[in-house]
Amino acid sequence: MVPEWGHFCCRIAEDGEVPGVQVKKEEKRKAIIEAAEKLFAERGIEDVSTSDIAREARVGKGTIYVYFESKEKLLKAVASSVYSSFVKDVRESLKCSRNAREFLDMMVERVFRNMKTRGKLLYMFHRHLKSSKRDYEGFQKDYRVALKEAYERYCEEIEVTFEEFYFFTTSFFMSSYIMAGEFESGRIKEIVKAGLKKLLS
Repeated sequence: MVPEWGHFCCRIAEDGEVPGVQVKKEEKRKAIIEAAEKLFAERGIEDVSTSDIAREARVGKGTIYVYFESKEKLLKAVASSVYSSFVKDVRESLKCSRNAREFLDMMVERVFRNMKTRGKLLYMFHRHLKSSKRDYEGFQKDYRVALKEAYERYCEEIEVTFEEFYFFTTSFFMSSYIMAGEFESGRIKEIVKAGLKKLLS
């Protein structure tokens, strides 16, 4: 007699998904992106197969192709998720802060929570996709809008123009991701905070 767990596993193996569990379409797509994000950051895009992602996301291998026709398309979706997290960091910091100094401190703390992972993913995105300027600007649009909202609220406390503010904050964060493997994260955070505060009056 086949044990109940063995029978259950056989049923899972038929399509790769847990029977009886109905997952909404958007939740499946999110699960696939999160699984890819985790595995790409751990192993790199070359060493992660579609089967690996399906297993991590607990979906059938064929399900991935319903949402993403190639690994490159999936990587692009992962990069978009990373940029969306930047936007969330900016907006949450703006919501909770009372002045420009608090806003910058909160934003740095939030951005640095997943610095190494984000840095690896963005590096892979630029290296493997050789994305066009249009793609990059598309990802950056919402981030720029969110940062402008913060600038407009605290402009009296900021000495530079918005373009300069946008350039310096973005440059600090991107440089931090690039240097994440060479310096201790706490030290990088201190440098970034000190640098950003020089933009204030």
